[in-house]
Amino acid sequence: MVSLGGQAPFTPCGGPVPACPPLDRGMRTLRHLLTSWLHQRVDALMRRSVVAWVQRQERVRLIQVGANDGVMGDPVHEIVKQENVTSCLVEPAPPVFARLAETYRSYANVTCVQTAIVPDAGVHSVEFYSFAPRPGLHWDDVYSAWSSTTREHLEKFRPFVPDFDALVTSAHVPATTLTALFRATGWPTVDLLQVDVEGLDVALVGSIPFDDWAPRIVQFEHIHSDRAPLMALLARVRAAGYRTFSHGFDTLCVGEAEMPGFRWLAWLQRVRPSWLSPPR
Repeated sequence: MVSLGGQAPFTPCGGPVPACPPLDRGMRTLRHLLTSWLHQRVDALMRRSVVAWVQRQERVRLIQVGANDGVMGDPVHEIVKQENVTSCLVEPAPPVFARLAETYRSYANVTCVQTAIVPDAGVHSVEFYSFAPRPGLHWDDVYSAWSSTTREHLEKFRPFVPDFDALVTSAHVPATTLTALFRATGWPTVDLLQVDVEGLDVALVGSIPFDDWAPRIVQFEHIHSDRAPLMALLARVRAAGYRTFSHGFDTLCVGEAEMPGFRWLAWLQRVRPSWLSPPR
């Protein structure tokens, strides 16, 4: 290699020296692909563990808060359809609720409830914000998965919705708490609680009086939650007798009595704690 008067170095054959050798770029790409594959495998392990646990039970009572249409990106869709599962599915957004009711119209063991779930027992109705299609405007079905009790939360999705202001809509809907919903079911217990409410998840799970009633398994989305309240909730949940596994978008809380069915997650947590801990 030679340098000509301060110019960029050249190889003897006249070609410029690459800023990043192809081998380095290839190794970075390989590491990225391997990391993505590992994350997908951990996600799949968490999902399969819950499904396998449900299949081993004689009967499962499931509450899902934020059910959307019951299909799109739904982590419990296949579970709800199991014969040993009785479900109460909650979705407040009017257009989406109609699709949810249609999804499970032929399932006698599924009850769909159109209400908002809030942590405060003094709140009986809320303004609920979501997206709705409009003639002549671009629409993607994924927009219907984004909804909230505050318009501020929907602002997170503005970069992904070209006609944001024209598509955002709101409706006044009834509201209740998780405890009131549980009591309304008439069930003696909740076996599986699934929560995905775009940022209110930590507050809702935190509103559960674990001394009075405690789901055997709780799964909730943590990706939109601030770290400090999330960590405080996980500490409280562990004190209530759960093991917690956080990965990707979600956290899985498993009661100690159910841990024999989640041995692989427990083993992985011991070997690689960072893989099953909330993101920093």
